[in-house]
Parts: sequence; structure tokens; C-alpha cells
Amino acid sequence: MTAAVSDGEGGSHEAAAIAEIVEGSTERAHRLTSIVSRHAILIYLIVVLVVFSIVRPRSFATFANYQSTLAIQAVVVIVALGAAVSLVIGEMDLSIANNTALAGAVIIGLQVNDHLSWPLAVLVTLIISVLIGLVNAIVVVRFHVPSFVATLGMYTLLEGAWTYYLNGQTLVPLVQLPSAFYIIGRGTFLGLGAPVYIAFGCALVAWVVTTYLPLGRRAYATGGNRDAARLSGIRTTRIIFLSFLVSGFLAGIAGIILGSEYGNAAPGAGSELLFPALAGVFLGATTVRVGRYNVVGTVISVYAIAFLISGLQQLGGVWAEQWVNPVFDGLFLILAVALSVGLSRQRDRRVALERLKSGREREVLREMSKSTVTEGKAHS
Repeated sequence: MTAAVSDGEGGSHEAAAIAEIVEGSTERAHRLTSIVSRHAILIYLIVVLVVFSIVRPRSFATFANYQSTLAIQAVVVIVALGAAVSLVIGEMDLSIANNTALAGAVIIGLQVNDHLSWPLAVLVTLIISVLIGLVNAIVVVRFHVPSFVATLGMYTLLEGAWTYYLNGQTLVPLVQLPSAFYIIGRGTFLGLGAPVYIAFGCALVAWVVTTYLPLGRRAYATGGNRDAARLSGIRTTRIIFLSFLVSGFLAGIAGIILGSEYGNAAPGAGSELLFPALAGVFLGATTVRVGRYNVVGTVISVYAIAFLISGLQQLGGVWAEQWVNPVFDGLFLILAVALSVGLSRQRDRRVALERLKSGREREVLREMSKSTVTEGKAHS
């Protein structure tokens, strides 16, 4: 009889040990999967760089190629950051690309037609871009127009604005503009173009605000559940206004860089940035802070898409044709939206399950507490 009991106790200990091992391995696998999912786009970018560096070492794996891609995509990064700012609060600014196009036209026109100094032209351009963001905010907040509709209407309106301003023609300065102005788009420092430093400076500020400051937490709370955020004391209207103003400001910066880089004002230059920027934002929501729009993921995703397209075009043949860029931008946008929506829903379900589990645990603890009190009274 004693032996049977001993065997039973030994079997239970072995079963508990096996269960602990299985649970530990499952937890490690879950942690590994979580790490991979959080850094999937960065891993993908590294793979793209390694593969095309091996396939095209003389053209792709060169500092000149990396330098040019970083500089060219810097404007896309800034536009993507502007789009991300509005998406974080649960709104969408589709006008940001044409705001950039108008800023690129205005920064040249103010110097050529109105003979303003370049610093004053930069200031006026930024004010105009911010005012466009303000109009978007007023239409969305005060008139309760969905941001998708409001900013799509502004997108079309701005297309007419820069077409009228340029009279449908490219504005080319008859004399060279001040060299200090060209530094914004063409200057280099330590081998990297000035637009790269401007883009990464904007990204750094946005990252600090959204990650460490109360303003960033309020923005995420506004986008997550606006009614709950309002009830908790967050001034959601002010957050929405500020978001559209920042989006307009970033569009102005991107337009100024384009004007400085091109040295002229071509109709619609910058309007094509909308889809690669949105693709970067949505794809960025699938990494780093999975299920949430975030700065680091956005920057990595923009360059991951750009280096892939650059590598494909360097392969030559059919990949070098003009349709490659827009097709892949569209494909990445569709894929990114699908992935970010799916991951966001998965995160919401996980949070709900954790809350349900913690609620059940609290109920069990309450019941145990009640039974302990009852037993104590019975013994007394």
C-alpha cells in the first residue's frame, strides 16, 4: 500500500516536471515568435540588402547607391511621418502629398515671382502648409466631416491650387537662386545628403514625443478609444487639431526640400508620394510596436520598400520598366493595410483575453477570501 502511494506521488512529481518543461519551452517559443514579429521588417530589409548586394555587387552594394536611396527617400519618410501623425489619432490626411506639391511650387514661386529672400520664403511656405492642416482640422472637428472625405476633397482642391499657381507650366528660375537655399536639398555632410539629416531629425522628434512624452500617450489614447480618452480627461479636440497642424508642417518641410533639390517648380511634383508614404506607415504598424502606427517601423518600412524596388530595377530587363515602382507601391500598400488591420485585431483580442483572465483570477481570489473568513467564523 505504501509503495503504491509512493509510486503515485512519484508519478505526480514526474508529470508536474514534464508539464513545467513543456510550459517553459512553449513560453520560449512564444517569446522568440514575438521578437521575430516585432523585427520582421528590419530582418526583411537586411535580407534585401544582402541578396541584392550579392546579385549586383558593382551597382547595388556601393556607398553611392545607399547614399542616393537614403537621400531620395528622405522626403517620403517625412510625408510618411505626417501621415502617421494623423493615423495615430484615428484620422487620415490624404491631402498631405498635394500639400507637399503646393509647398514645392510656392517655395520657388515666392523667390522667383515675388523676390522674397529664401528664409522668408521658407517661413511663408511653412505657414501656408500649416494653414492647410488647420482647415482640415476645422472641417473634421467643427463640421464633423469624416477625415477621409475632408482630406480627399482638400487633395483635389490643392491640385487645382498648384495648377493655377504655376499656370500648368514648370517654373524655372532665370537666374540661380541663393546657394544657401540649395543646401537644404543638395547639401551633404559626412557623405550623407542634408535631406537625410532633416528626415531623421523629424523622425527623432516624433519618436521621442510618441514614446516618452504624455502628449504621445494622449494621442494613442485618442486613436484607440476617443470616448474613453475624453472621459479620462484628455482634450481630444485639441489633440486632433495639433495632429493636423503637425501633418501640414511636415508636408511643408517635404515641399521645401523638393523645391531645393529640383531647383524648379514642376506641376504636381510631390503628389506621387502619397502611396509609398502610406505603404510605409501601414507596413510599419506590423513591426516594432505591432498593431500600432509607430515612427521606427515607418522609417524602416519606407527604406525596405525603396531598396527592394531599387534592387529589382538594377536587375534590368522587365524590372527596369516604369510600371515596377507604382505596381509595387500599390501591392505593398494593400499588403500592409491587410497585415496591420489583422495584427491590430489580434492585439485587441489578446488584451481582451488578458483582461478576462485577470477578472476571473480576481473572482477566484474573492471567493477564496470569503471561504477563509467563513471557515474562521465557524471555528470561532
